[in-house]
Amino acid sequence: MNREHPTYNEGMWGVCMFTVIKVHPYQKPLLFKRLFYRAPAPLITRVPLRGGAFFYEAEFFADKYGKADLSVLPALVGGCAQRLLLETADIPILPPLKQFTPTVYPEMLFLNTSLQFLRECSESPNARTLGFTDREARLQEKIIPFVRLAKSIKIYTDFPRGYDTLVKEILEEWGLSVIVSSHAEVLNDCNVVLDSFWESCTGGRGLLRYEDMWYCCADDSFALPYAEEMRRPAGTDPVLFAAALYELCNVQGLENLKYARLKPIKIY
Repeated sequence: MNREHPTYNEGMWGVCMFTVIKVHPYQKPLLFKRLFYRAPAPLITRVPLRGGAFFYEAEFFADKYGKADLSVLPALVGGCAQRLLLETADIPILPPLKQFTPTVYPEMLFLNTSLQFLRECSESPNARTLGFTDREARLQEKIIPFVRLAKSIKIYTDFPRGYDTLVKEILEEWGLSVIVSSHAEVLNDCNVVLDSFWESCTGGRGLLRYEDMWYCCADDSFALPYAEEMRRPAGTDPVLFAAALYELCNVQGLENLKYARLKPIKIY
């Protein structure tokens, strides 16, 4: 990585910033210009964000064969060419170009939404045994807000020792029993189970079982704050855009967002 490149920045999440790609379709020129037609050069726009961060919009123009040469992108935006968001899913991305994949933000949204869902349920927390699937023992502190919503908590993970400290702290501070196991059966008697790492065939994250019903996040019910929505390029997935802002650009105020609702689904 070139530390002198203007896109290099050491932040909370390491090297920051990203690029949104848009490819304009080929526009047939006038007849006498077709023989000499060359696609216009890419247009690069730097979009400022709150806190001094920014991202790039890269507009490419397809040639008469419907193709755009994206290989020049690293020279134009540096390391941001390995953190790409696409305005349409049919844009071909080949190495060294790389699409951005969120690591923590989708599960954060799911947990925020599930927390609100359980708070609005009419049943008493004393009637609720709450289970979490956390195979990699990544949730840790994110479980704490759920402590007051259950009489006990059970966690299924491949790394039970990773929860030793948290289990002791929860017991001492709230008097709540937390059982951690590497066996999935530990969740059998839970009437609520959250799996924030479950992924649907459409890319949605998070699955909640409440009694005998299954729920996932309703993708159409997510909204960005006004400032970020005004900067979101048309066609860019709002959740993916929010994740890039949070994980790569450290934009504050996005960590408490949630979907407006969960929707029931069928699990076969």
